[in-house]
Amino acid sequence: MTDEEKLEKTIAYAKEFTSDPNNQNLLNHEESALRNARRIARSEGIELGKIETAKKMLKDGLSVEIVNKYTGLSLNEIESLVV
Repeated sequence: MTDEEKLEKTIAYAKEFTSDPNNQNLLNHEESALRNARRIARSEGIELGKIETAKKMLKDGLSVEIVNKYTGLSLNEIESLVV
């Protein structure tokens, strides 16, 4: 089988697969799950960035209140970072 024939066979399979309503539902669910996972990862990354910034600010001698003002972390969260 040539590469072109393999490609045509793959395209035909993909068209058949995606035309099935059950598979469409599965694909929609997968897409939704991926969007949700990206949203969660982005939120966690932002939170980790705030924590790293807070640690640096505290290391430089800034007060807990100033760190709170600029990172949005709670006072309890910031105080837990103070070593």
